[in-house]
Amino acid sequence: MPVILTAGYGQDDFEGLKRRIQVQRVDRLVDVRSNPFSKHQEDFRRPRIDRLCEEAGIKYTFMGLQLGGKPSDPELQTNGQPDFKKIAKSGEFRSGMAQVIEWSKAETVCLLCGCEKPMRCHRGTLLGPELMARDCTVHHIDEEGRVLTQDDALERETGGQMDLFGG
Repeated sequence: MPVILTAGYGQDDFEGLKRRIQVQRVDRLVDVRSNPFSKHQEDFRRPRIDRLCEEAGIKYTFMGLQLGGKPSDPELQTNGQPDFKKIAKSGEFRSGMAQVIEWSKAETVCLLCGCEKPMRCHRGTLLGPELMARDCTVHHIDEEGRVLTQDDALERETGGQMDLFGG
């Protein structure tokens, strides 16, 4: 069963993120931001993070077009908002997921986004469940470097309370 990690950089610079992911021996950092740009964190602008990863011996791959949570394609939106059900059914998404799973068979792969908390981001609400549906184990590296299962991340976010309204 492939294990796939996720991490959000949050308030960290690249050095902070690097410390957290190197403990997990990450070989490939897959950027799943739809727009690989950060207004406040220059380290996470695409050309710079690509270079920083290379210098750290980590492969960097941008896959925001396939696996991003904010697609520009109106066909993948409902009322102007991303529709995760539509995204998950798209050919690009399915192809991107298959590629990540294939890499994870030979490398330690970590999906990167900007959000610190996975359940407030498409890493925990779209990618995690979709990877689990494909028989993968998903572990989220939190802002302190702890590794949380998908269930642990959900428990931490909700305090164990179910959403009665499906939102």
